[in-house]
Amino acid sequence: MALLTPDLPADVLAAWPSYAGVRYYVEHGAIVVAVAVLVFGGMAPLKSGAVWRAALQVNGYMALLGLFNWYFGTNYIFLRRKPRNPSLLDFM
Repeated sequence: MALLTPDLPADVLAAWPSYAGVRYYVEHGAIVVAVAVLVFGGMAPLKSGAVWRAALQVNGYMALLGLFNWYFGTNYIFLRRKPRNPSLLDFM
């Protein structure tokens, strides 16, 4: 979702291609590419129960991040409120 609907400031989007904009796409795209290479390249094949373990880990991480967001007043991963710019979260 971060690649399809980035939450970048208007000045970064207006000055495209800017360093900040290109860096954002490279950093977020590298995550997707790294996971695809590890799984589909056979370096880290999925094992039985991998989906459930991943779901538990993500939910645990979200719970900890939710507490962090609440305590410090931050909005990491948009757990507290929607992004400023229109995104796919508007349809959810």
